[in-house]
Amino acid sequence: AGQAVDAHGRALEELFLPFCWWNYTPENCHERGDGWNGENLSVFCTENGGGRALQSLVRPYLMRCAGRPLSQSFQLADGRYRCEFQATEGNGKTLFFVPS
Repeated sequence: AGQAVDAHGRALEELFLPFCWWNYTPENCHERGDGWNGENLSVFCTENGGGRALQSLVRPYLMRCAGRPLSQSFQLADGRYRCEFQATEGNGKTLFFVPS
């Protein structure tokens, strides 16, 4: 699940599109998945002891940009986030979310 979630996140980041992963299914299991449309996208699984694919879902991102965003990317393998933007004077502060 982690690789699929990461690919989804990378595609949205490249386009600067915000997203919310909205699937918590307490009954999720490996055999039935989340029970919707043959998918297994829940962030929770009792067989995993709780959270699933959280390394892929909880990722750094640009919250506020004092300028024009140009590119951003997150490399899950080494935890490296890169963001480029063209700063504009008088546009406030740039703010990032960085998970702990």
